[in-house]
Amino acid sequence: MDLGDPVELERRREESRSAAFEALRRFICASGGVSSMLDGWTTSAEVRRAGDSAGHVDVYFHAPDGRRFRSRLEVARFFELAPHAEQPAWDSRPVGSRSGRRNGDARPKRQLDADAVV
Repeated sequence: MDLGDPVELERRREESRSAAFEALRRFICASGGVSSMLDGWTTSAEVRRAGDSAGHVDVYFHAPDGRRFRSRLEVARFFELAPHAEQPAWDSRPVGSRSGRRNGDARPKRQLDADAVV
């Protein structure tokens, strides 16, 4: 991706905003809410331009009163909903299409060697 191309940046932002809002709608419904709870909500997106994560798009959800939320889980908590256990808030892919680690399959923490300098 050419981070200097404004047309490409806007395309990425819009694509990410649209996908994130649809994922939020599905997440809210799966958590016991209804789509109409999101009436008046908007999204914004920023493309990271530097560092190891350059090109990554950060999406934010905005409530009608102006409050900003960084994740679907934050929005569900705002509505006092119980997030659906089958789909973690951080994963936008439909349940069943994920691969790799599942929620709760954390990597084991490294054990410190008894002789290691801390």
